[in-house]
Amino acid sequence: MATLTAQDINVIGKVDLVMTTLAAADDFTFNSIKNEWLLLENTTASPVTVSMLGADTPATVVCDGIGTVTVVAETVEVPANANVMYKLNSIGTKLKGVTALTGGVGVEAALLSA
Repeated sequence: MATLTAQDINVIGKVDLVMTTLAAADDFTFNSIKNEWLLLENTTASPVTVSMLGADTPATVVCDGIGTVTVVAETVEVPANANVMYKLNSIGTKLKGVTALTGGVGVEAALLSA
């Protein structure tokens, strides 16, 4: 199990990213004060679906005009031999506390922060 550490990309010039190979279960902590992205690189011949959900995420949330909605893990499909960059601030409600990453065995990942 690996813990992704946020890498500051709010710099002038080149940034050397450190990629982490995901296992069956990995994690990271989302910082809602920053602009954060999850970079996923799949070098396999098959698509991979990565799921993420924070340990302190509420089971339900109330949405204006809709009512109470059950919160489920966010899934991201990374196509075969492709990269995906996912803006985490757009799903911050799902990333409370330590966020578990599952299903991404073999995918290279980096947590980027600006």
